[in-house]
Order: sequence, then structure tokens, then C-alpha cells
Amino acid sequence: MSHILASRPNEIVAMDYTILEKASDGRENLLVMTDVFSKFSVAVPTKDQTAAVTAKVLVREWFMKYGVPERLHSDQGRNFESQLIAELCKMYSVKKTRTTPYHPQGNGQCERFNRTLHELMRTLSPSEKRKWPEHLPELLFIYNATVHSSTGFTPFFLFLGRNPRLPIDSMLDFDEESGSLTIPLSEYVEGHLNKMRMAYEKAGESLRSAARGREDCNYNNSKTHELPIGSTVYLQNRVIGRNKIQDAWESRNTKLSKLLIPTTTYIKSHQR
Repeated sequence: MSHILASRPNEIVAMDYTILEKASDGRENLLVMTDVFSKFSVAVPTKDQTAAVTAKVLVREWFMKYGVPERLHSDQGRNFESQLIAELCKMYSVKKTRTTPYHPQGNGQCERFNRTLHELMRTLSPSEKRKWPEHLPELLFIYNATVHSSTGFTPFFLFLGRNPRLPIDSMLDFDEESGSLTIPLSEYVEGHLNKMRMAYEKAGESLRSAARGREDCNYNNSKTHELPIGSTVYLQNRVIGRNKIQDAWESRNTKLSKLLIPTTTYIKSHQR
């Protein structure tokens, strides 16, 4: 078991498509691009998953905004392994790597972000779930501005070198860089570089530690927990069709009345 680890921002960018419930404008495809080191992520709704659309989004939404990465990593989808993407990588001197067939764990960074994004979208009200492309920028900002458990820093800070200015900062009159313009520019740049170097070192240590933790967890035997009779539980919301961003649980809770075997339960009745 091995892990894809990077040592600096824009060294490795992982990309993947996820298909969501069809939005009110007809779009259902979402191209996700994630910087493996900082966890900084960008997601762009697309009309389809063709190689031409993929290449256009890569260039406009990543290359032209954040610079060209050293390596692109994806699964073996035909859009990612097309001749067009190969020519694009050759033009920009980008190394292209891919996962092994039928092994999504090889692109675990995107898979984990997809799950997080789906959970964020589940917080939308039922009427707004059909408008998920309109809420996507805010949800991405929340993710990128939140401290990541694997690095100990926000993706925004590790990737762009500073934390975003939030509305609450204005309310509290907080300025992280206050007084910085009173020192010589060269001194400020040198101090900023030292601060980022220390952040990269700490983030790298945290990433390696998190990888070892996932490895240990993978090898430990999972255990089930029995629920006592009379427990109040929520049932999984089984929606017909795609349900990636639908509510995970039913709105009503139920009472456990009989336990046949540890993996089979009987439910008595719905409770308000």
C-alpha cells in the first residue's frame, strides 16, 4: 500500500469527474482538480466529459490561473487518456500519470474531495439542490478556507501563500498583514518566503503522518457495534436514481424493536 505524496504546491494535480443529479440548467458533470500537496481544489460544471471540454477547462481554470503543474494524475478514462490530452501535456511539458484499472483508490485525493463536496451539497435545501452549480463557488471557498486535517493548514494558505480575507475579519477589524508595508519590500519578501518554507515542512510532516495513520487503519480489522433494543435511529434515505447530494438520512427517526443477528435489524415504527 503506497500513497501519492507531493512536497510543494502545483507539483501534482489530480483530476476526476463526478456525476451529480441533473441541475435545473441540465448540467450534471463536474470536473474536479485538486493540488495533492495543499489540497486546494477547483470544481467546474461541464456539459459533458469529452476530451475537448476537459482540455479547455484544464487550461482556462487551472493552467492560466494558477500555473502549469509538473504532473497530472487521473484514472484511465478515455477523456483523460485521449490523444488531445497527451498533446496538451506535451505542449506544456507536463508529466501524465494514471491509476490502475478499476482501482479508484489510486486517485484517492480526488475521491476523498468528491465525498466531502457531496456532503457539503447535502446541506442545501431540497429546492436548492437542483441549483447546485450556483452554490458551487461558495462551497469551494468554504472548503479551501478551512484547515485541512492532513496538513494542519488551510488549502488556500498553502497554495496561495496567504489566508483569505473573510467577512468576519472586517467585523473584528483584523488584519493579518498589518504593518507589513512599513518594512522594506525585500525584507518582507524574505520573511514571507521563510514563513512559507516552514509551513511546507510542517505540512509535509503532517501529510506523511496522516498517510501512515491511514495505512494502519487499513490493516486493522473493522468491528461492528450492536445497538440495544429501544434505540432511536435514523434510516438511510434510499432515493431512486442518483443520490450523491440528497439527504443521507430520512427526516423521521425510528425505534429499534428486535435484533435478529448483529447485521439485521427490525424497525418497529416511525417516531416524530
